Amino acid sequence: MNILIYGAGSVGVTFGTALVAGGENVTMLARGESRKVMADQGMGYSGVVGARHVMPHQFKIIAALPSILSRTYDAILCCTKLSNLADWKDDILALTAANPDSRLVFMQNGWGVNAHFAHAVPSDRMANAGIQLGITRKSANLAEINSAGDPSDIGRIGLADHDPVIDQLVASVNVGGISCRFDADIGSALWKKMLYNCTTNASSTLLNVPNGGLGGPDGRALMGLLVDEIYAVIKALGYQPPLPSAAAFADLMVRDMLPLTAEHISSMLQDRRHGKPTEIDFLNGAVVRVAEQFGVPCVANKVIYHLVKMMTHSEDLK
Repeated sequence: MNILIYGAGSVGVTFGTALVAGGENVTMLARGESRKVMADQGMGYSGVVGARHVMPHQFKIIAALPSILSRTYDAILCCTKLSNLADWKDDILALTAANPDSRLVFMQNGWGVNAHFAHAVPSDRMANAGIQLGITRKSANLAEINSAGDPSDIGRIGLADHDPVIDQLVASVNVGGISCRFDADIGSALWKKMLYNCTTNASSTLLNVPNGGLGGPDGRALMGLLVDEIYAVIKALGYQPPLPSAAAFADLMVRDMLPLTAEHISSMLQDRRHGKPTEIDFLNGAVVRVAEQFGVPCVANKVIYHLVKMMTHSEDLK
């Protein structure tokens, strides 16, 4: 298949490398230093899942959108940050219009991005990935995988049937060394990832600590408040939470998941340390919006959301 990776950050490099190693024809949309280094050295990932590296002659690198609008792609993997949605939304709309049979796969954390494209892209052409990896950017062309949980999930919200393009994506990613699976209930999988991200990313960013700094009695207390509200939102949407009770999930987070990712620096904290905007609007902010839609109480997530927004605003004024 011909696959376009839109965004050459840590996620784009990781999955781009896996797809090249899996035998697919991959084009990376990369700009600036990333493009230069990739053109010279290729790209790769390393870490707890092993290491793969692909050389420049094994994939294409393009820096400008006009260069790719004339090409045909079976899948477009959107790997850039949701915090910059306004900067790349028109690009993706142009790409999907030029490739009416392609699959648009959102590879980001968060909830609600599909709604921004529903007016132009049919739901059966949009897919989402729940990435169960902790990834940091090692250099302009290399990603470091610090933690790995369950296989990453790919599927289409509201559509349980298999799709040949998505099935081949999943198969090739697995061949390329990243554990991945098709999920007929991707909505529930995305909210499972939301539970993790919404209880770690913002808190770690506010405290400026890796995930391991979120444990202890106070961490468990805050975790419980956040998870209670997110469970209510999941059930209001008609999705299946990962464990029968919110308390059981909060216990699992503190007992097992935080130690497993203790050294990981959340993507939100990475962004703030580099002076970039955060994805809070698509994480705890999305929880708040859905809760208000269904009349679900949501005080803890609302406080976390506004604290991150205040922090971002105050730092931008410096």
